[in-house]
Amino acid sequence: MVELTIEGIDDVVTSLQGKVKRLRNLRPVWRSLLAWLRQVTIDQFATAGGRSRDRWQPLSPIYGARKSRVWPGKPILRASDRLFQSLTGSNQDSIVE
Repeated sequence: MVELTIEGIDDVVTSLQGKVKRLRNLRPVWRSLLAWLRQVTIDQFATAGGRSRDRWQPLSPIYGARKSRVWPGKPILRASDRLFQSLTGSNQDSIVE
């Protein structure tokens, strides 16, 4: 039988146990991730999809004319802003679990 001794293994085990304990509560990570996702979404809307290098298709002429009358000055996908707010804010339409 071969006996193996590793110096400092107790410190490594203690360190790993501390990391495992911190991983049990991922709330701080999720809060940071949520903030990042909201900012990415804001950037995506601000660039009409350009942030992902795949710009959104322009509105059809008929819908574009109607949107100009009903929601003047509103950019693409932001007629009532309900979708935008649900993705970037915290309102009754936002779902964060």
